[in-house]
Amino acid sequence: MNRAYRIIAVGLTALAILGAAFDRSPARAQGSEFKIGWILPQVGPVAEVAKQYMDGFEVALEMINASGGFGGAKGRLIVCDSQNQESQAVICAKKLINDDQINLLLGATGTPPTIAIEPTVEATGVPMFALAGGSVAWVPVKKWVFKTFAGNDDQIPAEMDFLKKKGWLKAALIRDNSVFGNDTSKTAKEIAAKKGVQIITDEVYAPTDTDVTAQVTRIRALNPDVILNLGQNVATSSLVSKKIVQLGITTPIILGTNNVVEQFVKLTPESIGQSYFAGSKVVVGEVASNDPLYGPITGFLKRYKEVRGSTANMTANTPQIADAILFTAAVAKPLGAKALDRAAMRDAIEGANHVPGIQGFWGFTPTNHASDFSDGVQIVQYANNAWKPAK
Repeated sequence: MNRAYRIIAVGLTALAILGAAFDRSPARAQGSEFKIGWILPQVGPVAEVAKQYMDGFEVALEMINASGGFGGAKGRLIVCDSQNQESQAVICAKKLINDDQINLLLGATGTPPTIAIEPTVEATGVPMFALAGGSVAWVPVKKWVFKTFAGNDDQIPAEMDFLKKKGWLKAALIRDNSVFGNDTSKTAKEIAAKKGVQIITDEVYAPTDTDVTAQVTRIRALNPDVILNLGQNVATSSLVSKKIVQLGITTPIILGTNNVVEQFVKLTPESIGQSYFAGSKVVVGEVASNDPLYGPITGFLKRYKEVRGSTANMTANTPQIADAILFTAAVAKPLGAKALDRAAMRDAIEGANHVPGIQGFWGFTPTNHASDFSDGVQIVQYANNAWKPAK
């Protein structure tokens, strides 16, 4: 690790990292723009999640531009609507990369569209943070693609550890048949086997299904200790939870981080009492002062509250893309004006090691483009109108 990255890695907060970095930058891209392209759907089941991402992103970009930008260049966002279609996501990728000449891509808000655009990204050569929960998006390693937020490989180990702690060793999995759902199944079975948890059934539905009675009825017949309701969005996950309650099943339910939102609580309040969620320290807001993530988390929460007036509407998705661009701005510091060069920026991202962020620690190598965010994942419950660490 070179000296610049060591300096970054020991920083206490995202703001401190950025402030110190830009104050010492010898060569800045003054007057230039660092263009960030974002492929996101404005319709469909992931559109609501995209709004939550944007909520935090806007705060982070304001923080970055107020602290020196990306190697001295102000950041500017360019959005392309994928219309919740993989083919349109590819069109967006080509437009942003070739026409808008972006420096960094955020794509494509969901595992299936992210997989669809990766050949374009690899062929044209632009660093991309994969907005996907399925590890298939970054495993095996793609030269230009990097993991962005806690995915199955971070959440499922935390879930399995929680199951062992509670003695819930017979688990029923229910998920959709998308690329993400298939990755969920593969990851859950591999980690469960290592942790001593048995996946006794793997029930599947299509993302467009409106009735999961048959699947949940089969689960009830097996009498599992716990149900892993690991859908990729609020709509399908709430559909499953509603059916669990309707069929009189009182078994504990585990849900993924996309469901740590008020919307889920409102859609299926009857299931909340038996539900546990893979959440994050930043959403709960209860971080010990000696936690290595204390600085980045509290720094972002403070600025978010200043900008938004409150953290009441924050979800588990709010800080995820914000964290990615704060990290990018930090590693851009040693580059100065070269931060505008795609290849130089890619190399800086890949060379970063153990950089504390909002979600966990950022770090990549030439053979591993997956940061381990497990330090920022925790199992939470919803009680008294707030997300709290699960007991």
